[in-house]
Amino acid sequence: MKKVMKIVAIILCVIIVLGVSGTVLGAYIQGGIDKYSLPDDFDQAMQQVDSTKQDDEVRIMTSNLLVHYKSWGGSDARPRAKMFFETVNTYQPDVIGVQEVSGQWFNCLMRNKGNYEMLYPVSTGALMRMTALMYNADTLNLIDKGQMKYDEGNDARLRRAVWGIFESKETGKQFAVVSTHFDCIRENEEELMLSYMKTQVKQINEISDNIKGEYGVPVFCIGDFNTMNPGEGVDPVMDAPEIYEELCKTLTDTRLVALEKENGDAHDVDAPTWDHIFLNGEARINRYAIVSPQALSEMSDHYPIFTDVTV
Repeated sequence: MKKVMKIVAIILCVIIVLGVSGTVLGAYIQGGIDKYSLPDDFDQAMQQVDSTKQDDEVRIMTSNLLVHYKSWGGSDARPRAKMFFETVNTYQPDVIGVQEVSGQWFNCLMRNKGNYEMLYPVSTGALMRMTALMYNADTLNLIDKGQMKYDEGNDARLRRAVWGIFESKETGKQFAVVSTHFDCIRENEEELMLSYMKTQVKQINEISDNIKGEYGVPVFCIGDFNTMNPGEGVDPVMDAPEIYEELCKTLTDTRLVALEKENGDAHDVDAPTWDHIFLNGEARINRYAIVSPQALSEMSDHYPIFTDVTV
């Protein structure tokens, strides 16, 4: 009996390994974007937000990519990935939080990531992780990493957090980044979803406090929080502004303390948005920007945001 169980265990391990390997191989087969073209005047549009960064600064970006599933409002990820990587090449963030990494997006990211490394790069079947964190291996050293799914949430693939502790090769300073994707308020499930989001606020606070306490570093919590900062047009129920206000009780919205702010022509930097970059700890926020030229609206239903910080 023990021999049979051992054989079964070996077979299962082989299946898992082959599945992961097949996914990585699939990325190189299915993740090509070279044949796709950028929209007209895309390069010029990207100049709306200055890409200049000082040598002692760290640039932290987050971007909800929008899955390729039509039922979610998405489309073929490959032409959109062309725009995403043009954005990455333009702004050269040191860390990128990405959300809604569907299988097609995973293939594009893994094939075209260049000098970026993804933490926990698994995206297949039940192991799929659609909330991810990438870092520039040329500018940062990875000190430690971790991940978790929220105790309560409607989809463990999405409702999770992944974090890394990094050291700047330029300055030797260390910091941490947590990428996450909260639940969203759904019609006829308002109370349930709100309760999930409140639990997620509590857990992201616990994660960032634990990291700050253990490593003594500032912690940036970034991603799609599915809660809008109060402002014109914000729905008091569906946009869950109370979750944003709850986050601001313990974390600092870097947008509010940035020394400079920038945006493109399609979305003002101070207009309400689902995506945020929060800080737990001390750091100088030199600039906060939303990369929002109209030309980038075809990439996703979210615009990338980034902050330049001195840690």
